[in-house]
Amino acid sequence: MLRGSPSADDEVERLRRLELAAGLLPALLRVLDVRGVFEGLSAIGRHALPHDMLTLGLFNGDFTRLTMFARTGQGDDLGRDFPQPYPPAVVRAWNFDIIDDRVEHPLERDRPPTRLGMRSSLAQVPQGVLHYLQRLYYDTALSCSPSALAALRNFVPASQIVFGSDFPFLPSPLATAQLAALENTGQFGEQEKAQIFRENALQLFPRFATTAATATAGGSPVKA
Repeated sequence: MLRGSPSADDEVERLRRLELAAGLLPALLRVLDVRGVFEGLSAIGRHALPHDMLTLGLFNGDFTRLTMFARTGQGDDLGRDFPQPYPPAVVRAWNFDIIDDRVEHPLERDRPPTRLGMRSSLAQVPQGVLHYLQRLYYDTALSCSPSALAALRNFVPASQIVFGSDFPFLPSPLATAQLAALENTGQFGEQEKAQIFRENALQLFPRFATTAATATAGGSPVKA
C-alpha cells in the first residue's frame, strides 16, 4: 500500500542511500567497457542497495531477445543470447520490473538469472539505446567542424550541449579557433549559443551560479 508523505527519518535514509550511490560515479570514470569494473560497481552499490547478484542485459532492436552482457561472478552464460518472454510492447512500456519471487513466476522461473539462484529482482527496463543517449549532455571539445556540429544539433537540443575546448591540454590558438568555429557555424541562434557557452553549465553545476562571471575575449564568451 502506498504511503503518504515520507517522514523525516525516511528522507534522511533516502539521502544517505543517494550519497552512497554517488560512489559509483568515480568508479566509472575513464572506463570504456563496464564489464571491466562490474564487480567493483556491485561492491559499491551494495552499500546503497543490498543485493546478491548484479546483471546487465542488452535487448536486441525489436526487444525479442536479451544478451547477458555483464554480471557478477563467472559462468558460460556471459555473452550468450536468450529469448525474451514478454511482448515487446510490454517491455517498451516498462520503467522498472519488480519480481518478488522469480521461482514462482511463470515467465521467470526458467530464465538464466533464476537458474543462477536469483530469487527476487529489481530491474530498470531500457527504452532503447537512443533514448538514453539523447538524455546525456555533450561538449564541443575538438568537435566544432560544421559536420560534427550539424550532427550534434540534430541529435540533441542546444540545452544539452556545453562548450568545451580541452584547454590547457589543447594549445591556446586551437582552442580559440574552436570558439570561432562554434560562433560562426550558423547551426545555433544567439539564445542557443548563450545556453551552450554558459547557461547549461550553470544548470548542471548550480553552486557556481552565484560566483560565475562571463569571461570575454573580443566580446565573445570563452571557457573559464
